[in-house]
Amino acid sequence: MNNIIRRKMLLGLAAASTAAATGTHAGERLIRENPKLVAIGNETLSLQESYLAARAECKRIVDEYAFKWPLAPEPILAFGSGSVPESDLTGASISRIVDERGDFEQVWRYGTPEYFENAIKYHKSRIAHIRTTKSKRGLEFEKRWLQRSKEALPLSRKYVAQIAQLREQSGYAAARERQSEALEKLRQHVSEIIKAEAATMEGVLIKAQALVAWSHVDVFDKDVNPEGRRWAESFATTIIDQAEA
Repeated sequence: MNNIIRRKMLLGLAAASTAAATGTHAGERLIRENPKLVAIGNETLSLQESYLAARAECKRIVDEYAFKWPLAPEPILAFGSGSVPESDLTGASISRIVDERGDFEQVWRYGTPEYFENAIKYHKSRIAHIRTTKSKRGLEFEKRWLQRSKEALPLSRKYVAQIAQLREQSGYAAARERQSEALEKLRQHVSEIIKAEAATMEGVLIKAQALVAWSHVDVFDKDVNPEGRRWAESFATTIIDQAEA
């Protein structure tokens, strides 16, 4: 785009801005903005505030329970089928260093009650089998792991019950659902505004306001919205159309 075209477009935008302020266009011809765009544009601020309020509530809950959230006790840390990653209230993995298990921070897994119940059955079965053999090889090993599993089972039951109680007590799941609903309403709203035809600079400003509202959305939520990549291009086209007019 050369300088001459840019200057013409800037003049066009200036004229469009004046028209938006005065309600007139060249030759005093009144141009009315798309009434549908104006109507839905009036809802932008309310939807934005609803989303921000829901997000703030989720953050408040997470901050409140961050210091209350228990870590899995060392005896129930385990690997294999039936074990699950240690996670916080939001479900995000917890990375930490466990004493006497290395100096590197990592995500640890812990055994669920079902994990240790199955382990107890397995070790009992192995012990019964080994006792039928002459060598009795591996008997002490299985006995040792049977005892560990028996000791870990009540700890696992207590820990799982504790974090389940905290999840329910916090109300985070319901708050997160409200945030998701507010996000989807805002996303649909912005999409509808971007797709609507703008007749004047007022329409351009309505679209800009919608994009500003969307800019407050969390980065992850933006990434899972495939339409968002096309919104900027559509908005740029609207601006150019107004400038050329």
